[in-house]
Amino acid sequence: LFSTLFNSIAIYTLRDSAEAALKFFKKAKKLLKVEDKYQGIIMNNIATLFYEQRQYRESYRYSEKALRIIEPLAFKMMKSTRETIETLKSNRIFIDLLMVLLVGYMNMGNSIRMILKVFPETELKDTNFMRFLKNGLKLCSRYLTDSHPLSKRFWNLI
Repeated sequence: LFSTLFNSIAIYTLRDSAEAALKFFKKAKKLLKVEDKYQGIIMNNIATLFYEQRQYRESYRYSEKALRIIEPLAFKMMKSTRETIETLKSNRIFIDLLMVLLVGYMNMGNSIRMILKVFPETELKDTNFMRFLKNGLKLCSRYLTDSHPLSKRFWNLI
């Protein structure tokens, strides 16, 4: 059942229907215990859809939700005394979490940038969107290669 709902969310995400993807996600949450990592992925995907539809405030909201879920999971692994940078680089679970975190930082930075462009006097006017992009680039530099697609995207955004 979970994989069917998750696949439905993915299909609606690919069809650029944030509202339908969100509806299926809410159903999945009611019916199942959806792991935090998957909730973060879904929130990032929905944030990306809203961004592409130029609904920047909604993109910001879902980026924020994704980061609230993913940041603690990823940083817990980074701060673990058992893991070194080198072991984390080869830890598939960590790299998957890192990818979700990086997409969240990218979504958040881009959403805030566009909100400030469209609404300069918004409540976010004191928010430094570049902080998210620079932090993403730092994490890319530490755990990925410079040739990684996400590293290149962060360099292009900064």
